[in-house]
Amino acid sequence: MCRMFAYYGSSWSKVEELFNCLSRSAEVAPYFNNSSHKDGWGFVIVTRDKIIHYRSGRPIFEDTLPIKLNDQEMIAVFHARQASAGNPIGSQFSHPYLEVNQNGSIFLAHNGSVDKERLLKEVSMNSEYVVDSELALKFISRFKDLYEGVEVLKGYTKSALNLFLVNISRLGEAELYYLNYVSPSHWDRVKSGRTNASPNYYDLYINSEDGDAVFSSTLSYYCSELGERKAEYSRLTKLGERMKLVQ
Repeated sequence: MCRMFAYYGSSWSKVEELFNCLSRSAEVAPYFNNSSHKDGWGFVIVTRDKIIHYRSGRPIFEDTLPIKLNDQEMIAVFHARQASAGNPIGSQFSHPYLEVNQNGSIFLAHNGSVDKERLLKEVSMNSEYVVDSELALKFISRFKDLYEGVEVLKGYTKSALNLFLVNISRLGEAELYYLNYVSPSHWDRVKSGRTNASPNYYDLYINSEDGDAVFSSTLSYYCSELGERKAEYSRLTKLGERMKLVQ
């Protein structure tokens, strides 16, 4: 399970505010049995002339933001990880994941779980020392159409498929997307109290001050000033504008 946020805008102070909220929410997650999201963290930031991809094996709440940028148009995705039982841990397994194919580059951050065994067969990987989110991205990247890939991936969802995706075409156009989805069978277990997660756990929220941000429910819990407007459910949705990278 994981905590995360995505941002499109031009305010570095807004990114820092969201980072601080993420760090606080990762130390104690009130909507998931007060657990700690200590198994690494990472981010990707895309500006017109930079792509900065950072992954750490340290807990985010024991770490500091290693960069500082000037205000400028940017796409940012940050993620703090709590590894599921039996999954590998380390900086190489921290989100966001990156996959490069004939269409361009895709970064993915994910909260929830998908069927690891089925996806291993789909993407023809022999190693089981992988994370389900990594397999989800490999699966999505096989599709020419991102919407189609995500829609098919829903059928492999065991709990939630909360996604942030940064899609960068080979023509140098970057777009940010989010998905808020919970499998119907898992949602039934959540509502009946048969999981550790509260009904609020998988919600994503939106804040549109100083840019557009989408973030996990516990960020709103710790930073009420971010607001409590729920993000659209079940449909892959673009956040912000298309960014043209310098060629």
